Amino acid sequence: MAGLAPAFLHLYSTKDFFTISLVQVLAAWTSVAVSNFASTSVSLLTRSAASLRLFCFVFAMLCFALIRTKSRIRLSIVQVLKLIFFVFGSAAIFHVIAVLFGASITEQTEETFCWALLMSHLVVLPACSLLGAHLELFPRIFFSSWSDGTPEAYFQCSIIFTLLGAWLGAFPIPLDWDRPWQVWPIPCVIGALVGYIIGLAISTLTFAFSEGRLRP
Repeated sequence: MAGLAPAFLHLYSTKDFFTISLVQVLAAWTSVAVSNFASTSVSLLTRSAASLRLFCFVFAMLCFALIRTKSRIRLSIVQVLKLIFFVFGSAAIFHVIAVLFGASITEQTEETFCWALLMSHLVVLPACSLLGAHLELFPRIFFSSWSDGTPEAYFQCSIIFTLLGAWLGAFPIPLDWDRPWQVWPIPCVIGALVGYIIGLAISTLTFAFSEGRLRP
């Protein structure tokens, strides 16, 4: 190991990964601010579907544009169209998963799909923006080893924590506290965003230590 440099060290440094994490955090918090405070009539608590649509639009524009400045891979028009297809295709999958886990099929369908769209933006968009829209990308992400220090492994933690945060966020929904934020899908949105930020922080710190340990 001491004589070999992992692939990511030839393409991305710790500074690059720190910047990539930072722009994702900035994109997320800017999107939260715009989707909750840009209009007095729209917020996650009052009109969750409209707020989530606005979040996804702002996040997509900022995250894609900022991450592309650090990418070493050029995206063709076909790749961009595939990325859009992946995002909305993943949203459909997340929608089905939400229904399987208890979301209503006939009620709050707009809210459920907007939550699914948020999940696809957090899980799919950043990785595809940096590494390209390829079907084999996500199996590589989930089966990558952090000790190899690949760009795919960088996204592993943020994706896992986003999914875990959304799952944990569902626990307060059935409790009879009668709080406004307990309504579906608000707790899962908050959980997903918190998990996403925590995952980015862990990935950045892990890669910072890995680069010093693995660089020849």
